[in-house]
Amino acid sequence: MSVEGDRVQGTCSPSERRAQSKTARAIPLALVGVAGASMSALVYFRDPHVPGSWLGECPLVYYTGLACPLCGGLRGTWSLLHGNVLDSISENTLVLLLFTFAGGYLSLWAYAIVRGWPVPRVSPIVLVILAASVVSWSVWANVRPPG
Repeated sequence: MSVEGDRVQGTCSPSERRAQSKTARAIPLALVGVAGASMSALVYFRDPHVPGSWLGECPLVYYTGLACPLCGGLRGTWSLLHGNVLDSISENTLVLLLFTFAGGYLSLWAYAIVRGWPVPRVSPIVLVILAASVVSWSVWANVRPPG
């Protein structure tokens, strides 16, 4: 290391470190954004209401005959992306609620990262409520009368 004036070569100023850390903090945000946009585009252009437009029948339904909590999730997402909120709710309300929760959390996460704040944590109570909701939805989806 050599000294140039008052500065040691190979080190950076606090403002340079802040700029570098903002760039480093923006990388996860960009990756989440690209992944979300890619998945949304995939669902937007492939209508899951059309037989054979995806991978085939859900393996859980095929092997057990049971509906999982996400059954109807692709159809609901497709309807939501096309502006049909009521259709989305009728396909799978749980997926719509989970999207709302995840979107809110990711927004808080992104804001905290950009500001340099600690990432917000989801409390264990909220996780228990989410897990109970998913289990309840699974039971309801499998015992309700068809139609």
